Amino acid sequence: MYCRLRRHRPPVGAYADVANNYVEVVTQWPGIAAERIEQQVTTPLGIAMNGVPRAAHLRSFSIFALSDLKLVFDVRDVQLRESRTRARRYEAVR
Repeated sequence: MYCRLRRHRPPVGAYADVANNYVEVVTQWPGIAAERIEQQVTTPLGIAMNGVPRAAHLRSFSIFALSDLKLVFDVRDVQLRESRTRARRYEAVR
């Protein structure tokens, strides 16, 4: 009787990363209404972030005590996205 073992490599599945490249800026201000958060936090931050280079678009929303801005970029470089967003955020705070 002859037995032959054959090593078989299973196929490898590779999938592209389809998630958007984004940076999210979340600001909390406990006890403040959504309208005031929108007026005093979300809108000024959105205006400051509007000209960030290589940003495809900006999404924002405000709820009770929370402001959320999401900048979607057309580049994959994480350091580039975060450094540009950080610089604009510091300008908006001053």
